[in-house]
Amino acid sequence: MAEIRMEELAQQLLTQTKAGKVEWEKTRRPYGDIDYRLFFPEGYFAIETISNGPRLSLYDDSGVTVDELESGASEKIATTLREIIDLAEARIKDRGIERAFEFLKNR
Repeated sequence: MAEIRMEELAQQLLTQTKAGKVEWEKTRRPYGDIDYRLFFPEGYFAIETISNGPRLSLYDDSGVTVDELESGASEKIATTLREIIDLAEARIKDRGIERAFEFLKNR
């Protein structure tokens, strides 16, 4: 049951990310890898690429893992998670470029 709910969450995250309704943040973990995080009042989502593909993790507001969904579960899940990562990365780059333009325009 929990895996099905995490798949539904992944699908909702993809839909919301495509629509530009959520803003992912890029973070660097202590051992150098990068993941993307999306915060909400009661916790956050983290999506990262690990050795066997993308993984979506759900954390509560104290940083404790609630559940995880790994791409090995199915090709559909792998595709969904990779698409979220690609969109998050593209949106973050676009925001950074836009901020740079705004800075230069206001000089």
